[in-house]
Amino acid sequence: MTRSRDAGAAGADGLPVAQAGVLVARGARLPDVVRELRAFLTVGLGAPEGTGAALLRFRGERLGLPSGLLSRPLTAEAR
Repeated sequence: MTRSRDAGAAGADGLPVAQAGVLVARGARLPDVVRELRAFLTVGLGAPEGTGAALLRFRGERLGLPSGLLSRPLTAEAR
């Protein structure tokens, strides 16, 4: 994962704006990707935890995932 900050930008509430780019390895399992994103958002950026599968941004807005990631065929795996 990579993270970059634009130090000169500020949001409507005056807080600094952070932008993050995430590279997902081909073949990565969607549940693993969501788990890692949730940890990055909550632990790394201080975003609220949210409920269910919803990923939340720092200010509590829902974070949408790219349609290409969501349209991948999922395979069931027994553990």
